[in-house]
Amino acid sequence: MSDNTKKQRIDDHEERTKLELVDEISQSELRLRNREAHMLHELQAHQIKLEMQNLDLRKAQEQLEEARDRYADLYDFSPVGYLTLDEDGCVLETNRTATLLLDQERAKVIGKPFANWLAPGETGQFLVHLNQALSSTSNVVIETKIMVAGKLRDIRLESSASYDASGKSRSCRTVMTD
Repeated sequence: MSDNTKKQRIDDHEERTKLELVDEISQSELRLRNREAHMLHELQAHQIKLEMQNLDLRKAQEQLEEARDRYADLYDFSPVGYLTLDEDGCVLETNRTATLLLDQERAKVIGKPFANWLAPGETGQFLVHLNQALSSTSNVVIETKIMVAGKLRDIRLESSASYDASGKSRSCRTVMTD
């Protein structure tokens, strides 16, 4: 075999190897582009799902806010007074009607003992009522008197215990009517 023939074969082999390398690189680039396109498609699909979930969450949040507003309106503007009392008879929560019956601003009622508004001699009966309500599974009713703006006022309290997740009574829900 002549040197030219050998050189031609080596050149042919190198040319073929270069073509194979170029082809292999092209194949790799194509696979990479396909993977990138697939990953992009997957990301876009996830983005669409997240956007839909976000819309659902926003809609649920709006519905919850509307329900909260309806509840707050119902609670605050009820024709009866609502009080939540702790085990010592201090006011934890109250609605607008209860504050009107007590002739006080809400801030001056929250955290104060309900007994502050009871007429003289009514505290003992109220504390018995509170203890009965906290230890009973049914509503407990009492008629008592409160002192509002220097005047006695007859009221009716109907109370029931509010229980926590462990079943322990933690507060007393009371409806106050004139």
